[in-house]
Amino acid sequence: PKAAEDTKMMCGDARESPTSPLPASVSAPGSTSVAALIADADGGALGERLAAMGLDASRSSSFAAAAARLLAAGVAPETRATAFWVPGRIEVLGKHTDYAGGRSLLCAVNRGFSVVAADRDDAVLRVFASFELTGEADVAEVALAAAPEAASPAGWAVYPAVTARRLARNFGIRGGVDLALSCDLPEASGMSSSSAVVIATFLCLSARNRLSAQLRARLPTAEALCHYLGCVENGQDCGHELPGDAGVGTFGGSEDHTAILLCRRAELRVYAFCPTALEATLPSPPSLTWLIAVSGATARKGAERLAEYNNAALLARAAAAAATAPGTEGVASGLDARCPGAGGGCLRAGGPAGSAGVKRRCSQPPPTLASVTAAAAAELGLPRSDQGVRRAVLARIASADRGGGPSGFPAGALARRYEQFHAESEVLIPAVRGALSQREVPLPTLASLVDRSQALTASHLRNTLEETEWLPAAARRLGAVAASAFGAGFGGSVWALVEAGRAREILAEWSRAYAEEYPHRQAHARFFAMESPPPGACSVV
Repeated sequence: PKAAEDTKMMCGDARESPTSPLPASVSAPGSTSVAALIADADGGALGERLAAMGLDASRSSSFAAAAARLLAAGVAPETRATAFWVPGRIEVLGKHTDYAGGRSLLCAVNRGFSVVAADRDDAVLRVFASFELTGEADVAEVALAAAPEAASPAGWAVYPAVTARRLARNFGIRGGVDLALSCDLPEASGMSSSSAVVIATFLCLSARNRLSAQLRARLPTAEALCHYLGCVENGQDCGHELPGDAGVGTFGGSEDHTAILLCRRAELRVYAFCPTALEATLPSPPSLTWLIAVSGATARKGAERLAEYNNAALLARAAAAAATAPGTEGVASGLDARCPGAGGGCLRAGGPAGSAGVKRRCSQPPPTLASVTAAAAAELGLPRSDQGVRRAVLARIASADRGGGPSGFPAGALARRYEQFHAESEVLIPAVRGALSQREVPLPTLASLVDRSQALTASHLRNTLEETEWLPAAARRLGAVAASAFGAGFGGSVWALVEAGRAREILAEWSRAYAEEYPHRQAHARFFAMESPPPGACSVV
């Protein structure tokens, strides 16, 4: 039926090329009224639409609750409204690779935000947030014309505030919204709740201010838009025409935004970054079920773990700069170490080279671990995954990796960072892609590859906690095919793939064993299953 086909296209089930047009959630979002949305939820029409999209029909109640909160705040029932599903994401593999130009293997998760926004007649963003797991509710208000240097609010509200401020600066938006978020995604769990709030805010303000024409002109592909949203969060410029500001204080890339906005139902996607490009679309193995364990050890990028989170990005930048510094002849010689980016002054812009409105801040992009690897591979005439390439880059890094220098990094830190990047991005992800592409997935091969990624997270990235090392090992002992920690680190979550017929049994035993081992984490720990990945962010009206 045409209605079902329209629903599928709204969530973007169509295959995409390495560069894609703006998603329908941005280019053609639907609209309704606050009262009509509640009526659709009560009458079952919204649940039917959600089910056709690949979402749980019962989620219609959370959209109704968000709309009801707007009415309680004084919004008139007939006010024009938009509504979006915005999920969290699972980083299957690709730990701290995106901002270094590497690959990530990604999918959406079946927890997220039910978002309803009602038009306002002034330049104010008012956000009503409800967190289902904790029962907390909060309100934040932001003026859209806030100056770049304006102080940002604390806690979760910094994300909508930074997004509104950046859109006002870059696109001149003046149309405000009352925005209600109903969230069942565990906060600070490593599933990108913060980036999901950025995207939810962007989608609502973009729809209210009808930005699709401007976006097509200045950020003409979905990948360029995702890069821009990463720049909104990290504060970097996105070309000369889209200047940045303070952001939220993190040095991350655009992996989270890409996964949340572009991943599709029942699929995994391999993306490469700097610039963002889709490399592969893979089916989620139908015979396997995803289990998610939220450790309860929170991974708050914007608070107490900010310096540790940023450290991995600084190490990647320093290692790439060391490999291209004057005197490191041969490897990466095609890159200009004099570019300010080599010392951290600029970031590579998103989208394909030459895209309209996506320009560079300097004539040469800064070196990344991926570009250093590619240059070494080209010079040596070897595949990028070859260990000869790895050894060549490590040799260039060695002179700057003795410790005691101005960077403050200990001896060997740059080599460890590059080793983890090369293995994760150039070896493990392509190998897992190959395994998942087979009609019969070779489970022992998949298990050993994921185990290697998890081991390097602990030994080389050094961003795990005891809990996020225990959980994957416990899942494997209980019979999981593969399991790994994911997220920024220093807390977060773990995914496990299990045979579908054993999913309920393993989930219950995994949860019970964790409660016994870490009773002090039980207030915030969560365990849930996902038969298949849901769609990424999409309009539901």
